[in-house]
Amino acid sequence: MKLKKLLSTLNPLSRYLHTPSLLGRAGEGLLFVIFLSAFFSASAADRVSTARLTVKGIKGGTCRWFVEAFPLSPTGQGERKDTLLMKNGRLTYSIKGDTLFKAYLVPEVAVTRKPGYENTDLGKIVELYMEPGRTFTVNANVGKGYTDYTVSGSDINATYAVRESAYRKAHSVRLREIERFMVENTPDSLTSARLNDEYQKIGEEHRQSCLKYAAEHPAEQLSGAYYFEQADDSLLAAVAPKMPQAVREGLFKSAIDTRLKAYEIENKVRDNRGNIREGVDAPAFTVETIDGKQASQDMFKGKKYLVLDFWGSWCGWCIKGVPEMKKYHDKYGDRMEILGVDCNDKKDKMLAAIKKHGMNWLHTVNADNDMDRSLTLKYGVEAFPTKVIISPDGKIAGYFEGEVPEFYQKLDELMKR
Repeated sequence: MKLKKLLSTLNPLSRYLHTPSLLGRAGEGLLFVIFLSAFFSASAADRVSTARLTVKGIKGGTCRWFVEAFPLSPTGQGERKDTLLMKNGRLTYSIKGDTLFKAYLVPEVAVTRKPGYENTDLGKIVELYMEPGRTFTVNANVGKGYTDYTVSGSDINATYAVRESAYRKAHSVRLREIERFMVENTPDSLTSARLNDEYQKIGEEHRQSCLKYAAEHPAEQLSGAYYFEQADDSLLAAVAPKMPQAVREGLFKSAIDTRLKAYEIENKVRDNRGNIREGVDAPAFTVETIDGKQASQDMFKGKKYLVLDFWGSWCGWCIKGVPEMKKYHDKYGDRMEILGVDCNDKKDKMLAAIKKHGMNWLHTVNADNDMDRSLTLKYGVEAFPTKVIISPDGKIAGYFEGEVPEFYQKLDELMKR
């Protein structure tokens, strides 16, 4: 697996934050920005988390390390990426600020590069929770075929390192064999399925082991980490109210809060989607357009069809559909209006896309963080693009997920009436 792709799969908050990242896990979530007082921000900025590593098993004691750290509290901070040089077997990594990060440190010896081929050995990564204001030491041995490491000065990292090293000792060689075989060969479907099942089984056993540890050690901060990273949404929702206060309000409070809020919203979106169908009343709304004017569903009642186009500048299929949308906007502009609902986006990118592609219709920015005003929530939007047709009498006339010809066929059909 390529280093960039590997790191992209590791972000623990990837499902729940829509900040730009390398992550490949599914889902879009909500970014809840915490506004801190100027005084608190100033004092927080002075806090530093520092890991001091002593490393064995690397020839000459010198090599590069690739580091990527992901924030575990949604404070608006993005991932941190660094390349550090280890000399004489020693390396120091620090993060400044009041945000808890999870850092993945990858020694260059873990990365195999050949023409047309790159693979990173997961078993050689050092994983650390960078606690704000704490300095701790790490002793690592990379020369065993996997990285065996211990930590002192941080209870959560000390226990995590022992458990992670034991897991790697038991499974890293076999996991690496499977990865390399799959990359370097073209196995038949049966072999591929068998190896994939074996790989997934090892991962699932590890996940269950982490959850078992969390259940047996509820007072440890590591239990909060394991529930946050390994539990599915329903389990986390069931366990969170029962956590000891020191854990629930501890290092992973913001991370767990974010997951639970996203889970609540996902359920509401799913429920609302079940209520959106042709012939029912369209949910009422009033929004502010990007030019500062008010727009509401009622503005078009008795006058025009309204198309809600849920899109984003980051959505390839949304952009691919723009030329056809422009044709239909020109074709039926006297009987139809389009309201573009920009989602999970940055304002400058949205405005640039509107200008570049000539999207000359109404636009608003979805209230992603507001459960009362979010149009994606009201209309049960689970995919992008999604296009909703509202008739002049305020009813749902069509609901289409993806860039599909049926949407345009429906418009043609409606305009003939």
